[in-house]
Amino acid sequence: MKLNLNNRDKGLAIFFLILFSVLISIYLYKTIMLKRSGVYVIAKLDTIISAGNRGSDYDYTFTYNGKPYKCGIRTNVRLDTLIFVKVYSKNPSIYTFLQYEKVPGCLGLKDVPANGWKEVPNLKCNVE
Repeated sequence: MKLNLNNRDKGLAIFFLILFSVLISIYLYKTIMLKRSGVYVIAKLDTIISAGNRGSDYDYTFTYNGKPYKCGIRTNVRLDTLIFVKVYSKNPSIYTFLQYEKVPGCLGLKDVPANGWKEVPNLKCNVE
C-alpha cells in the first residue's frame, strides 16, 4: 500500500517526528543524569495552587547546597506533607519526586545534609 502525501503532510510528519525525538531525548537525558548523579532531599508541599478531582497542584520547596528551589507537582497528598525528591547534583533544576516513598516522622527539612543523601534514608523512628 502506497501513501500519497503532499508536501505539507510530509512536512508535518517530519516536524512531529523531530519533536517526538527531542522530547524522548530530554526525558532520557534527565533519567540518565538522575541515575548517575542523583541525590535525595526532602521537599515540603507548601502552597496549593489549585484543587481538582485528580489531585491538587502544589508548589513545593527544597534546599540543595544552601540554595532554595521551588517546583510544582500534582498529587493527592495534604498541604505541609514532606516528600523525597531526587535531584541531579550538578543541576538541581533536574529532579523527580518519589511519590511512594514516605518521609519518616523523625526526619524534617533541617535533617537533610547540604548535599543530600546518596540513597533514601531507611530510618525506623522510635515512637515514645
